[in-house]
Amino acid sequence: MLAKLSVKNYALIESLEIDFSSGFSVFTGETGSGKSILMGALQLLIGERADFKSLFNKNQKCIVEGVFSSVNFLSELLLENDLDVYKELIIRREIHPTAKSRAFVNDTPVKLEVLKQIGFLLIDFHGQHQTRLLSVPDYQYSFIDNVGKTSSVLKKYRQVFINFSKKKKQLQELIQKEQSINNKKEFLSFQLQELSKYSFENWDEDAINKEYELLSNFESVKLLFDQINQYNSGEQAIVPKLNTLVALISDLGKKLSDFQEFESRANSIYLELNELFVDLSKKHPDADFDPYKMEQLNEKLLVINSLSKKFNVDSLAGLIQKKQEILAELSSFEGVVEEKNHLQSQVDSLYQDCISIGQQLYKTRLENNPNIENYLSSTLHKLSMPNVKIKIELLPTDKPHSFGIDTLCIKVSLNKGSNFSAIGDVASGGEMSRILLSMKSLINKENAVPTIIFDEIDTGVSGKVANEVGFLLKDLSINSQVFSITHLPQVASMGSCHFKVEKNENEYRTYTTISKLDKESRVLEIATMLGGTSPGKAAIDNASELLN
Repeated sequence: MLAKLSVKNYALIESLEIDFSSGFSVFTGETGSGKSILMGALQLLIGERADFKSLFNKNQKCIVEGVFSSVNFLSELLLENDLDVYKELIIRREIHPTAKSRAFVNDTPVKLEVLKQIGFLLIDFHGQHQTRLLSVPDYQYSFIDNVGKTSSVLKKYRQVFINFSKKKKQLQELIQKEQSINNKKEFLSFQLQELSKYSFENWDEDAINKEYELLSNFESVKLLFDQINQYNSGEQAIVPKLNTLVALISDLGKKLSDFQEFESRANSIYLELNELFVDLSKKHPDADFDPYKMEQLNEKLLVINSLSKKFNVDSLAGLIQKKQEILAELSSFEGVVEEKNHLQSQVDSLYQDCISIGQQLYKTRLENNPNIENYLSSTLHKLSMPNVKIKIELLPTDKPHSFGIDTLCIKVSLNKGSNFSAIGDVASGGEMSRILLSMKSLINKENAVPTIIFDEIDTGVSGKVANEVGFLLKDLSINSQVFSITHLPQVASMGSCHFKVEKNENEYRTYTTISKLDKESRVLEIATMLGGTSPGKAAIDNASELLN
């Protein structure tokens, strides 16, 4: 339970410390006095997001700290998150002027996700608009499973359903991928067909270019070779004459030592020129011009240039690489169908598991529902709804969802002879508050939470009904610590502790205080709730009677 609350620099609260006890604590105050601020501070302790705007003094940090006792049931969760375990649990939230927020559990920093896990087990918080949840299927499922002891079957089902949903999503993504692949496969196959028309692997682009260059200039090249050849043979042959020149220079060198170096240079020229003519003779186009060969080369070059442009490559080697890439990608597609079939098999198997376990869950719920219906109806009878009947409509379906394979609607018949309808369709605000309270009563009976906080759960009720609501809240406090913000004197009088929330002003600012009332102050507060700001003797006597 919450043993102590400390609030500093939060909203209209400058500094506040409250000690709480077990049982039923009530909080009263005029509209706008700051009761919602107290609720906001308590919500920070269970992981709600902090708001920099809530700082009382924008230049100082805000601290909200709660001390919880009797927390042995949290030991396992604390150890799982590397948190120290003590007899008491201290939760602290800090909001800094820099808009940064930090959370601590037993002085160890924690993430909000961890704090929410802990807070969920410590405090059951019900705000002013909680009755809206009565029409939400998820809330209705949580309720009947919480009190119907289906947790073990539900846990087993959830594990299978999560896996089923995961595999089903993967299958859907793969089917979409397969469609995309089929479209791409068709395109790639067309590209491959274009590239496979030619034996590129047997082509030599460099050789093709050189041969085409030769054939393109065949006549002029052959003429030039013939002219060059005249200097290698016949009367104009240079090499024999150069050989004679080398011999003459050699003789000159024998007679004059200064000319010996010229023999070596002349000999080098002779050898180089002789080798040049040998190499040129190898390149001589001996064959006649072949127009068919020329046409073949031209066609190859046109193909290379056209496809290179089309496939955005710059050479024959690029086309060969592109073809290999297409083949590799097409090969990778072959495993998709096999993978899809394997996933489909897994999805089918998990679906059957969901149906099988879901049927167990459905059967268990059906068995539990009459007891739940009877408890809620009888509790509501005590809350001045004598003719109300509750019906839990559970219908089977073949479509698994996170709560099973059935559809749920909690219905109500408010008057004798009236049909059953969804709660949100026929119940007034006050009736919905009482229905929610009866549900909380059953939850508390089966799985008590240490602290339950009600923020104006009694909205829309008055008179005798208010008395019954107060009795039920007090009854809840047998198993749990109960806090209730209320505007009803009948409910306020039921509390074992009474706190008053007040808004005050000084010359500088407005601020909120919360004080625990003694017996005399409590009589005056309840009398004020009964008779206005200046209660008379009748109101005071009535207040005393309510408290006694």
